[in-house]
Amino acid sequence: MENKQKFGSLDMNEQELKMELATFADGSRIVPRIAVQPGKKYIVWKDNGDTSNIDYPTKILEMYNNSSLHHSIIDMKAEQIAAGGLELVDENDPKASKTLEFLTKENAYGIDCNEINKRIALDLTLFNGFSVQTIYSKDWKTIDSLQHAEFNKVRVQTPDENGNMYGFFYAFDWSLYRPSRIQFIPKYNQDTASMNRKEYDALTEKIMVENKAEDVSKLKNFIASGNTQLFYYKKYQPNSFYYPICDYVAVIPSIEIDIQSDIYACASLKNGMDNGISITILGDSSDPESQKSAKRILKSYAGARNAGKPFIIFAEDFETAPQIKDIGSSNSLAQKYKTINESTQQKIISGHRVPNSSMLGIQVAGKLGITNEMAQSEEIFYTKYIKPRQEILESFWNKIMRYNDLAEVRIKNVNVFNQQAIDSKQAGVEVDSAATPDNTQIPNNQ
Repeated sequence: MENKQKFGSLDMNEQELKMELATFADGSRIVPRIAVQPGKKYIVWKDNGDTSNIDYPTKILEMYNNSSLHHSIIDMKAEQIAAGGLELVDENDPKASKTLEFLTKENAYGIDCNEINKRIALDLTLFNGFSVQTIYSKDWKTIDSLQHAEFNKVRVQTPDENGNMYGFFYAFDWSLYRPSRIQFIPKYNQDTASMNRKEYDALTEKIMVENKAEDVSKLKNFIASGNTQLFYYKKYQPNSFYYPICDYVAVIPSIEIDIQSDIYACASLKNGMDNGISITILGDSSDPESQKSAKRILKSYAGARNAGKPFIIFAEDFETAPQIKDIGSSNSLAQKYKTINESTQQKIISGHRVPNSSMLGIQVAGKLGITNEMAQSEEIFYTKYIKPRQEILESFWNKIMRYNDLAEVRIKNVNVFNQQAIDSKQAGVEVDSAATPDNTQIPNNQ
């Protein structure tokens, strides 16, 4: 008799190793295989072989909304990146007052730059990218206001035959067969903005000199063509030219396990936890009276307060008396849930590059208070993860400031982990209470 041993997709008889990408629960790839599809105006953001019609960012959001640990880590990162909002690098800069006026100016939706900074920090943490709509004055001389464009609602325009891409498409809901209200927005390009500024100036000057009706018509059409661009940032990663890959992609299976284990535990609680005993009763499972008897027994065990719901067996042999047997605790839900949690929790924390679980409020047995090790972990996390992403956001904001001829800005760090040690660049420096920053909150300008 032929004996075959299999491990994963390796068939020991065939001596062939088949490599397969990890997948979501629905079978689509965790790292989507993105390709340009002829005939489409935009590049879909999902695995092109996936028939579920679920966009990739929708799955990312589902994980964020359903895993408590993953959600907590994402929020902690985003809050630390956004920190205390935007501040002037030099308060004595002659352009300081105009800069502060721009930062606090609300757009058409009542949102100012500090709120936009918080939102793009969350997008950057969640998707590894962010997008902001820049709205210019009609003469293109200044950026009049900014609008946060939800990153999951932006799609890259299909490039032309020469590989050139000129903008993006925005839709409120891409899951529809025919997404409604698709809006094309040209990509952010200051050279293009400068050309538009020159064209506006040339048309207005020509109208002032010659005052021809055709030039007035050209100017009206120029203004009507729009005055917005979309700043689109994605962190570079190999083989992800159009859309970013989240930096926690390696632990997506663990995040899904965390979600499913909680769902399983919740359902088990509602159903009376594990089957603690099996009860054999006389009767037929299809008989209404036998079913009523079983229901009466189950009712007394129902709910989390009466854990150990019995497993009912119907016996048709009337010579056999009812039997009650203890199944035992080898299949204990509590033990399984604990094992799964311990296994997935550390993987998720490590995958998010959090060096110490205590930073998330998860206590470690045998350790009390803030130790030198804890301070070092916080400094490493700030230096290696938080600060580089703050610099990405600061680079974006200062491009806007330069175009508007405003002062340089930066992100104000308030209530960060170990500020004194970070400022002095000395890992593990103990901080006294007098030197600890206060609990300044990010202003809510909505």
